Amino acid sequence: LQAADGIYGISDRYAQDVKKKINREVCCLDPLHFVEFRRNRWGNEKTKNKPRLLCVGRAEKRKGNDIFVELVKWLDPEKYDQAMHIGSSVFNHDGFSSSHFLDALARSRGLTIPCEKNKTRAELLQLYQENAVLILPVRYDSFNLTALEALFSGCPLAVSSQAGVCDYLDKNHSYLPYQKIDLGNLYSAAGKINEILDDFLRHQSNLRTSLEKMGKIALPPLGMGKIYQETIDTDSIVTGK
Repeated sequence: LQAADGIYGISDRYAQDVKKKINREVCCLDPLHFVEFRRNRWGNEKTKNKPRLLCVGRAEKRKGNDIFVELVKWLDPEKYDQAMHIGSSVFNHDGFSSSHFLDALARSRGLTIPCEKNKTRAELLQLYQENAVLILPVRYDSFNLTALEALFSGCPLAVSSQAGVCDYLDKNHSYLPYQKIDLGNLYSAAGKINEILDDFLRHQSNLRTSLEKMGKIALPPLGMGKIYQETIDTDSIVTGK
């Protein structure tokens, strides 16, 4: 980072952490410039279906797939259709995949939680359009674009407060309902997810109504050329070069 011409981020919290370590400016960009979402395919034909529970992303430890399994253990199985991991596996030094360990963990909890491979963006957006809850119990995440793609597509969201996306949503889109979960209290976190499942259609409807009221999101031009030059000029003043 010290050698980079410019440093950009999409989370104020993590940007401040970087600034403390290297004493350089970090330019924060609006992450909605980089996400894709879909709102035009909401229908009523599947409203009676129980929701799927989705944990989407690369299955490494900091993403919290193991915590997802623990949370599912405390949810009422009568209130959801299926829980699943979606994303690529990672491998340890012995060659065992994360899916191997997640499957063993689920079975030890009396659960069946399949680990599905990566899906295309279109396939994920279709899942978010249907009855689903995205659960992201991340231990560390400088942001989480997946959370935005799901939420702005009308999919109820429960995400760890450790994710930088929480700061962005609370500051810029506080009118959008989502559940922020505390990984320090898994019982409480499971309780908040159960609240969504207890009245899923209402939670889904509230989110989609909020999105409809918001209308089309008008973002200013990204202007990376200007941002890049300002960053170089600022760093030149700071470093004296």
